[in-house]
Amino acid sequence: MEWNGERETMSEAVEKYAKEYALKQHVKIVKNLMETTGFTQEKALDALEIQGEKRELVIKQLQQ
Repeated sequence: MEWNGERETMSEAVEKYAKEYALKQHVKIVKNLMETTGFTQEKALDALEIQGEKRELVIKQLQQ
C-alpha cells in the first residue's frame, strides 16, 4: 500500500489513521471545553489531563 510515498503494511496504515483520528478528537474536545467553560487552552489541557507529546501535538493543531 502506498501512503505518502512510503510502503506500509495495512496494519501500519490503520494505526497511523487511528492516531490521526484520536488527535483530531482531542483537539475537538479541547476546543469544546474552552468554548463552553471559558477555560484557557492551558486550563482545558490540564483539566483533560493531556500531557507530554500528545499535549504538544494538540497545541500545534489548535494554533493552525
